[in-house]
Amino acid sequence: MLDLRVSEIPTKHIMKRWTKDSRDILPENLLMYQNDRGGVKNDTYRHAKLYHTALEFVRRGAANVQAYETALILLEQANNRIQAICAIRDGMGVADREAAALAEATESSCMAQDGGRNETSGMSLAPKRKRPTGSPTTSRDKAPYEKAIKRSRFCKICRVEGHKNTTCPQCGDMPKAPRKEPKCTNCGVLGPAGPSTQQLW
Repeated sequence: MLDLRVSEIPTKHIMKRWTKDSRDILPENLLMYQNDRGGVKNDTYRHAKLYHTALEFVRRGAANVQAYETALILLEQANNRIQAICAIRDGMGVADREAAALAEATESSCMAQDGGRNETSGMSLAPKRKRPTGSPTTSRDKAPYEKAIKRSRFCKICRVEGHKNTTCPQCGDMPKAPRKEPKCTNCGVLGPAGPSTQQLW
């Protein structure tokens, strides 16, 4: 943890036997009813609420014979009353959602067997590649201090930014400085001075 600079163990790495819910272990088909899987983690909140209320009703109905008989009568009356109401389904129940997920999985597997093409549209349903082909680029967003800043130039005559001394407006019609004669630094012999001399050479 010191090497990874982690101050606490992540929740996904904490084993259940280390927690207070270690004894609450149910079969795989009943995992949604465990204490560590509350209403937020369940498929639907109302399913979990009904289930926990029903468990409490069963616990009280099994207290004695009179409570047992009363509980059975109430359950029968509730079933008869709710039978007409539950005929209209909104698709949010656990059974409805599981049936829809199963139908979707079956449809996707049938399309995969058909070559991944939809018969109605003829378009491919294959997922796009997450990583494009070719080598990844090495470019990145540079910080302002890493970007090359163009150096400002100032005129030697007027000390104004934007032009050089050769194009300074204050020079006017001043004659340009004469060009130095091309001489050899070792022997002092004059070299070609211009295009006409270069032709003679």
